[in-house]
Amino acid sequence: MEKDKRRESMKKISIVIPYYKTYDLTTKLLDVLIKQLNSEVETFLVDDGCNETRLDKYEKDINIIHLEKNGGATRAMNLAIGKAKGEYIAIIDSDDLITKDYIETLLETIKEHDEDVIYFDWQDINTGEIVHHPCNYAPWKAIYKKSMMPPFRDGWRYSYDVPFQEDLSNIEHSEYYIDKILYLYNSNRNGSLTVQKEVIRRKSMIKCEVIENFTLQDFNKLIELKRGTNKSKDGCLYVGDTFKCEREMAEYLTGKNAHEKTVVKILEIEPAKEESKEIIEEKQLSTKVSSKKKKAKK
Repeated sequence: MEKDKRRESMKKISIVIPYYKTYDLTTKLLDVLIKQLNSEVETFLVDDGCNETRLDKYEKDINIIHLEKNGGATRAMNLAIGKAKGEYIAIIDSDDLITKDYIETLLETIKEHDEDVIYFDWQDINTGEIVHHPCNYAPWKAIYKKSMMPPFRDGWRYSYDVPFQEDLSNIEHSEYYIDKILYLYNSNRNGSLTVQKEVIRRKSMIKCEVIENFTLQDFNKLIELKRGTNKSKDGCLYVGDTFKCEREMAEYLTGKNAHEKTVVKILEIEPAKEESKEIIEEKQLSTKVSSKKKKAKK
């Protein structure tokens, strides 16, 4: 009898939706999602401190969690994942959409392919661009077995997907790819974290110098790259090379976020044109980067 109850409580997929002030867009998402739900799927929508009580009308279909204070998407997602009973975790941003066969396709795939991470194609709602074999950092491009999925690192308001994908790459896992569009990404929405991040990025850039060789493959968020004299075709930067990147990435690479990254030193901050340039003291940290990764099973 107890075993039967456990079977009933188990789910194939737990969907996690971190929510913050996107009510109109989220209702459109839920209109598509709720029609697809069945006994094998559960959904958690985490209201991250905005006390959006209008969402409570969906409580008969999905789990609504209201947080008293805004703690960021990473906290909201980790909380829901901790409560999830699904074998797989799916992340959906509250301002995006999914296709009408999103759940059906994923359930059919899970039954045939018992892989740790299952990827699928996505399309940009605004540009129409279709991304096959997605290699972007966004966690919504795939579903993950809860038993091997790393938690989202706390303290990252922007670019939290970067350390998540790095942690995932350090875990031995198998993969499967669905050659089909299942996710619809809403790019450049006013007020989105991506747009906010771009505004902040434009206000000040950090100039860095490489103090240890490292590959760019895992750091493709670096922008406006300026190479030094040691040019390379193998996608690597070398000691002495300089480049510009956003503040959060600079802090990540220098270890200020306690992620054991000390491959660069900061040379200067380049503020917006209307501000005076601030030169900061050069800092060289002694901790060496640990870059060895376990290869994923093919």
